[in-house]
Amino acid sequence: MRTALISGVFCVFLGSLAYAQTGDLKSEISPNFFQSLQAGYLTGVYGDNNKIYWGIGIIVLEILLIVIWNISLRRSVEKRVRELKEAKEGVEATVLERTKELHIKTNELKEGGKFILDLLNDASVEKEILRLEKEKLVTILKSIGDAVFVVDKNLNLILVNEVALKLAGDTIQDYKGKPYKDIFKFVYEETDEANELFVKNAVLGMSSGEKGKYTCIVNKNDGTKTPISESATPLINNSGEILGAVIVFRDISKELEIDQEKTEFVSLASHQLKTPVGGIKWNLEMLLNEDYGPVSESQREVIADALEMGTRMSSLINGFLNISRIELGVFSVDPEPVDFVKVCEDVLKELEPQIFVKQHQILKKYDAGLSETNADPKLLHIIFQNLISNAIKYTPEKGRISIAIEKKINTITISVANNGEPIPEKDKGKIFSKLFRASNAGDQDPNGNGLGLYLIKKILVNSGGSIWFDTGEGKDTVFYVTFSLSGMTKRAGAKMLV
Repeated sequence: MRTALISGVFCVFLGSLAYAQTGDLKSEISPNFFQSLQAGYLTGVYGDNNKIYWGIGIIVLEILLIVIWNISLRRSVEKRVRELKEAKEGVEATVLERTKELHIKTNELKEGGKFILDLLNDASVEKEILRLEKEKLVTILKSIGDAVFVVDKNLNLILVNEVALKLAGDTIQDYKGKPYKDIFKFVYEETDEANELFVKNAVLGMSSGEKGKYTCIVNKNDGTKTPISESATPLINNSGEILGAVIVFRDISKELEIDQEKTEFVSLASHQLKTPVGGIKWNLEMLLNEDYGPVSESQREVIADALEMGTRMSSLINGFLNISRIELGVFSVDPEPVDFVKVCEDVLKELEPQIFVKQHQILKKYDAGLSETNADPKLLHIIFQNLISNAIKYTPEKGRISIAIEKKINTITISVANNGEPIPEKDKGKIFSKLFRASNAGDQDPNGNGLGLYLIKKILVNSGGSIWFDTGEGKDTVFYVTFSLSGMTKRAGAKMLV
C-alpha cells in the first residue's frame, strides 16, 4: 500500500514535469497522431524534434508507473483482503470454539443444576428422616423409667428426659448447649466430694475409675441426696470418633433399704449363731483332750472332723458378722503404734499347721528401717490373716509364698505373692466383690467363701489404705496393701470386728 502511494505521487510529479517541458505540445500533435505513429510516419512527419520525443517518453513512463502502481495497489488490496479473510476465518474458528465451550458449560450447568436439585431433594428427605428419628428418640427417652441425659464432647447437654430433671430437682426446658453440671450435681455418698469422673471418662473413652461406696445426685431445690446406680457410655459414630456420652442412672433408695434390712438380719443371725457354734467347738475340743474320759482312735477321727467343720463354720459366721458391721457403718477403727512384722509373724505361727501340710516354702523380706506405725491391731491381723491364708489355699504343694513389708518414701507396703495359678482375665474386675470366687478357685480350694478379699477391701476403704494385685501367665500372683506413713485413719463406731 505504501509503495502504490509513493508511485502515484511520483507519477503526478512526472506529469507536471512533462507539461512544463512540452509547453504547446497539444498544438503540435494532430488528432491523428497515434494513427500516424502506427503507420510508421513518426520520424518523417515530426523529424527529430527532441521535445516531442521527450514528452512521449515521459507519457510512456507515466503509463508504466501507473500500471506498476495499479499492480502494487492490487497486490496490496489482495494482501489486505487475504489478511481480512484469514482474520475472519480465525474469528469464526474462535467463535465456533467458544460456542462449543459455551455449549459444554451449559450442559454442565444443566447437569449441576439437576445434581443440586437432587441434593436438595435428598437433603429434604434426610431432614425429614432425622426429624422422625429425633421424635422417636424423644418418645423413647420419655418412656424410659431410668434417668437419661446425653452430652457432647464438651460436656454440654444435648438431650435430657423428664426423669433425670425430676431427680435433679429442675424443670428447665431450655437445656440444650448448657454444661451438664449446671443441672446435675453428682457426689460421693461418704465424702460429699463431686463425682464428675464417670462422665468425663466416658467422653474420653475410658473406664469410670474408682468410686466411693455409692454416688448420689443432689436435688437443687432442697439439697437432699438420692443414692443412684450410674453408668456412662461413649457416643461413637461409624468412623470410631467419640461425639459425646450417654449417661443413665436410677434411684436405688429402695434397693439400699432392702440391702440394709438384709445386712441387719445377717448381723443378727451371725451374732445368734456365734455363741452356740463356739460352744460346740469348745465341747469338741474337750472331747479330743479326753476331759470327759478316754476316746478311741476312730472316735477321735470323727471328733476331729467335726471340730474342723465347726471351725470353718465359726470362721464363716465371723466373716458375715464383720461384713455386716462394716456395711452398717457401726464398726470402729482404733489405731495405735503397732509392729507390722510382729503381727505378720503371729499370723504365720497360727497358720503353721496348714503351711506344714502343704510343705510350702515361705520367703520373707522385712525392711530393716521399719518402726511401729499407727494401725488397729485387730484389723491389721485380719488383713494379714486373709492375705496369707489365701496364698496358702491357692499355692500348690511344695510351692513358694513370698511376704514383704517395705517402707517407701511416703508409704508402708505389704505384699504377699504365690506361684499358683493366675487369676483369669475375665475375673479380675470382680475379685474384690462380696461372695465372689475366681472361676478356677474351686479346683484349688473347694471350701472358700469369697469373703476374705471383700472384707480386706472394705477395711482399707474405711481406714485410709488401698489394695491391688498383679497376676498373669508365667509370673506370681501378688497382692499389695499400702498405708501412708501416718498409718490407719481413726473411725468411731459401736462395734469392733472379730
